[in-house]
Amino acid sequence: MNQTTNYGWKKPGPNDAADIEIVGEVFEAIDGKTKEIEGKAHNHTNKSVLDDITAEKVEKWDNPTTAAFYTVPLPASKWTGNGPYTQAVSVTGILSDDRPIFGPIYSGTNDEKIEQSIMAGFVSECDTAAGSVTFTALLAKPEVDLTMQLEVIR
Repeated sequence: MNQTTNYGWKKPGPNDAADIEIVGEVFEAIDGKTKEIEGKAHNHTNKSVLDDITAEKVEKWDNPTTAAFYTVPLPASKWTGNGPYTQAVSVTGILSDDRPIFGPIYSGTNDEKIEQSIMAGFVSECDTAAGSVTFTALLAKPEVDLTMQLEVIR
């Protein structure tokens, strides 16, 4: 009769007759080893993870994402630089580690909206700091007042 490599359990070979007692012994050994592993995993989890759970972490896990929206005016007269052009704007509630998705909000006549669309296309980046956002226009300075909407997923 052969034995398993790791635990030395009895293992019938191709020419051995099946013995239900050996099968039962192997099942008991597997059951015991599984329970042992489960106990070790449970103890490890309790010590390294569960002890560090705070009410704040539970709240974050129970509500994993929230969206915050901000409307930001970008007056044409406030762009600075000679290319790239930048404009820093105060945004109450924005955090330094936020990475907003942003896009234009159009207003006015259809012709004004078309011009806003073209000019908004020049605004290619926004970087956040606590309480402010700096927009960057790489190719050209927008020549019309724009309004951007920021969406932040936290």
